[in-house]
Amino acid sequence: VLFRDRKMERGKLEITGLVPGNTLYSRAQLHGISTHVLWGRRCVFWLGRAPLLVNEFFLPNLLEMLEMLEMLEILDGAESSLQF
Repeated sequence: VLFRDRKMERGKLEITGLVPGNTLYSRAQLHGISTHVLWGRRCVFWLGRAPLLVNEFFLPNLLEMLEMLEMLEILDGAESSLQF
């Protein structure tokens, strides 16, 4: 949706790495995320004078978890609704 509007402008991309001791890193650990660095990025998109901040963090085990859930659904005889 963001890229369909030709008037949408993308600001500078910022990259960060969360490490142990960071509050957000600690919260991720509560959900089973275990990695040395949790990488993320953010960028402000502009439509005229209206800003939209987009933040993303890349969860290392997410794809593995989705694949495992898909396998469980297949084993149970259910059709998979997950798409990669």
